[in-house]
Amino acid sequence: GEVGLSTLRTWENLGLTSWRSGWEAGDSFLSFKCGPPLGHTWRDMVLAGDPDVQEMGYAHQHPNAGSFIYYPEGTPVTTTPLYTTPKRTALENTWTFRPTPAVERSWTIQEASASFGWDPESFVEDLGDPSLLGQAGDWQMWFGSIDTLLDNGDHAQLLASAEESDVVFMAGEFAGVYDQNYRSSEGESPLPLDAVVRTLTRLPSGVLVVLDRVETSAPMPAQAWFRNHTSPWTVDGSSATLNA
Repeated sequence: GEVGLSTLRTWENLGLTSWRSGWEAGDSFLSFKCGPPLGHTWRDMVLAGDPDVQEMGYAHQHPNAGSFIYYPEGTPVTTTPLYTTPKRTALENTWTFRPTPAVERSWTIQEASASFGWDPESFVEDLGDPSLLGQAGDWQMWFGSIDTLLDNGDHAQLLASAEESDVVFMAGEFAGVYDQNYRSSEGESPLPLDAVVRTLTRLPSGVLVVLDRVETSAPMPAQAWFRNHTSPWTVDGSSATLNA
C-alpha cells in the first residue's frame, strides 16, 4: 500500500465517501455519493441568493444521490454512466418512483430518442420508463436548471462512513433530491415520499449488503437500479449474474 494514505476518505461537504482495500489494480474499491450536486456550502450559498455563485458547473452534475460504485478485487460490479445523455436517475445506482397521478412529459419517446441518439425500441429498457420520477433535474442534456434547486431544496445527507475489523459501513438519506411537487397529468402534484435511507455494509468476505428503507405517505411503486455500464447483467427472476 501507499505509505501514509488512508484507505477510507470522506468529503463531508460533498456528501462523498470512498474506501479501498489497497492501491493495486486487483484491490477492492467502494464509493458512495449522498450530498447536494456541488456540496452543502454551494447549496447554502445558492439558497441564500449569493450573486457570486451563479451556476458554477451545476449543469455538469448528475442525478446520483444515493448511488454507489463497487469494484470487488478490481472487478466492476456497479459503475457510473459517465457522460451518457440524457442525465437520467435510472442510469445511476439509486431509486426512481412511479407516483399517482402519472408524471407528465413534454416529449414522446420517439422525440427523445431522436434528440439523444437512442434506439426507440429499447429506450425504456436502456433509460427507464418516462413515467418514472427521478431526481430533480434529470432527463436533460444538462443537469438542472438552477431553478430546480431553488424550488426543491435538493437536499441529501451523508449520515455515516466508518471501517472497523475489515467491515466498511456507509449510510445516507436522500428523499429531498426528488421533486416534492412534480408536474403530473393533473397539474402540480405533491410527491408522497417521506424518506429514502440507504446503508452499505461491506463484509470481510467481500460481500456488499445493500439495505434501503423507503417511507411514503401513500402507496407508490418504486424501483432500485443497479447498473453496470461495462458488462451486462443476466437477470433470472430475483437473481442476476454479471457477465464480466
